[in-house]
Amino acid sequence: MINVVAKIRSEPMTCVVERARAALDAGCAQLVLGQSFYLPEWTELLGLVPSRAVLGVELFVPLPRQLHPPAACPFRLGGSSVEEKRDAIKYGTETLQQASRHEIQFAQLPLVDLEIEGVPPRRLTDEEYERFSRRRTTAAEVRMDSYLSTLDSLLTQADDHDVTLVITPGAILNDFPNHVEAAHILHEFAGAPLAVWPDIVGETRAANRQLESSWDLYGEAIGGIVLSEVAPSGFRCLPGTGELDWDAWKSPLAESAHWIIDVPPCSSVEEIAAAREFLIGVCEESEPDDGLFSVPG
Repeated sequence: MINVVAKIRSEPMTCVVERARAALDAGCAQLVLGQSFYLPEWTELLGLVPSRAVLGVELFVPLPRQLHPPAACPFRLGGSSVEEKRDAIKYGTETLQQASRHEIQFAQLPLVDLEIEGVPPRRLTDEEYERFSRRRTTAAEVRMDSYLSTLDSLLTQADDHDVTLVITPGAILNDFPNHVEAAHILHEFAGAPLAVWPDIVGETRAANRQLESSWDLYGEAIGGIVLSEVAPSGFRCLPGTGELDWDAWKSPLAESAHWIIDVPPCSSVEEIAAAREFLIGVCEESEPDDGLFSVPG
């Protein structure tokens, strides 16, 4: 059975509880809470939504009590300093403790920004990609040891708290880990509570840069898929409202237990419901087995 989930975040002009209710009223069975998410919002939301309504959280949710809007999450994985690693483990562990307390199954690992200078904020030409890739390889090698060390500690905590950590491979040049690095990380921690949720936009962007898709690389480690599109403006939008060729994604959709719809700001109940119905329709067009595509409402 496919589980349709909505990923929501804190927004300056919208009550997060209203966002959660909109997603649940639209027929999404559960929620994923993404950064930034502040402690008062966390406390209010979990006091109002049904039990087990939250499937996953992004690591470092909720932010510490002393941080208030519009403060961004100050923690990151793969930091080079002792203090960065210490804080990532400390506050990452707090997320896992909170997740366990509220029967939340997954903690999604945020991507690391490699901060490569000079990368233009647009789609790169093949020549540009090759040129910056050499610098990216060096930057990623510097991050990898620290990332693995921090993740080792967090996976021990995740195992103790019965929470699965989730990697969503990045496709932008500055994102770490990418597909190859994520595969290396999975190999390093074989048997640990670690899964992959590919991002369909990232997969599409990376299609011309890599030889294998996530489904080729990760196999049974894939438990869900993050779903959105990109509008002509360049901003993320709901499935069914952008320019993605969904025919190519029927099989991956059918193979993923959790569909995580990345909900843009100010999305209405009707818009989220339309995205949910659109995704179900994509699969039903290719596979008439109602049992597989019956989605909890």
